[in-house]
Amino acid sequence: MKLRMSFCRVSEHSALLLLFSTLVIGLSLPGTALAQSQIEDRRAVASDVWIEIDEIIVGDIRVVGWENDELLVTGTIGADVDEFVIEGGPESVEIYAEWDEWDEWDEDGENEDRRRRWRGRGHHDVDVILEIRVPHGARLEINGVTTSVHVEQVHGSIEIETVTGTIEYSGNATVLELASVTGSIVAKTSSLMEGSFETVNGEIYFEGAVAPGAELDFEAVNGSVELLLPADVSANFHVETMMGEIVNDFGEQPRRTSRWVPSQELSFRTGGGDADINIETLQGAVRIRRH
Repeated sequence: MKLRMSFCRVSEHSALLLLFSTLVIGLSLPGTALAQSQIEDRRAVASDVWIEIDEIIVGDIRVVGWENDELLVTGTIGADVDEFVIEGGPESVEIYAEWDEWDEWDEDGENEDRRRRWRGRGHHDVDVILEIRVPHGARLEINGVTTSVHVEQVHGSIEIETVTGTIEYSGNATVLELASVTGSIVAKTSSLMEGSFETVNGEIYFEGAVAPGAELDFEAVNGSVELLLPADVSANFHVETMMGEIVNDFGEQPRRTSRWVPSQELSFRTGGGDADINIETLQGAVRIRRH
């Protein structure tokens, strides 16, 4: 059992952001919250605009699709966010926070003066709380650390990666890539063509139809994977788990693959096998449910 967990790439970029987040939260002591800043930005964009949201260390992001060819960003940012940037358009837009206090470090990677500046502050002072309206056809790439992300009715390709935080998606996207280290993933779609769902400590729940020719991959370490699929789904399934049970509503039952560990494996086909669905867990149950 290979259990690729390709996102533990949780890229060097995200690992570095996690270090920064730990520094802020770990060194904070109870104190008075500083004033937050209000954000409101509206601009014309293409119906299939590419939007990148990055450098969100602590926060909550909600993205909702609408009929307008406009981007509307509203929300609040904590007092310790040095600058919040929205730039670009109409074909592409970048949204990110800047953290000047972390840009300069001595050769040992430490700076006591800067570290002392965080003392007495709570991590709410670096919160970024956003509600973003985008065209239905927008394409999204979102990266956060201690960040929850909720996306609905956005139908372009979607890529979301967090270190700690729940990811929720509902809509008609044909391409979804969702990954979290410590956080659950919930996805509800109507006709997915390409999907990648990965978590280390969290559950994965998927509900929806699968397009002909689709390829979906689900990977979890300490968490369960549950799929709710139409009764007439047409797909080849391959399921592996090292220390979890496999429950399958479509008839075929798993087999033990080792005398020494409770690993199980299940391969079966429904309909004409027009799609491929692969599921791997280490310590988590797999449930394939019939809608």
